[in-house]
Amino acid sequence: MSINPNEMFYRGYNPAFFYGGYDEYWILGQGGPTSFLNDEKEKELKGIIKLKMPLCCEGCVEKVTKKLKQMEGVASVECNTEKQKVTVRGEAKPDHVLAAAKKILPRSEFWKVEK
Repeated sequence: MSINPNEMFYRGYNPAFFYGGYDEYWILGQGGPTSFLNDEKEKELKGIIKLKMPLCCEGCVEKVTKKLKQMEGVASVECNTEKQKVTVRGEAKPDHVLAAAKKILPRSEFWKVEK
């Protein structure tokens, strides 16, 4: 009686050494049953616009805050001079907010997310 080596090591189960694809459900939050986690984050971040602006003094902060709060759809403006970051909350369109920010301080741009 001879035993097949696959049966000896794998007990009848032949593993697939080469697999040419993946299932999107394997990746957390990619349309599978846990995608609700990303939906909550997206809802939380909706209406938040982050800008990188060269804020050098309190005068710049006051100027930016005053001008951006006058825009339609802007609820609040938070400025951080250490990080050179401005956070705008509300329903304003990001492109309109960036255009207004560039009128105030020309080197303004969207905040880049580090991964």
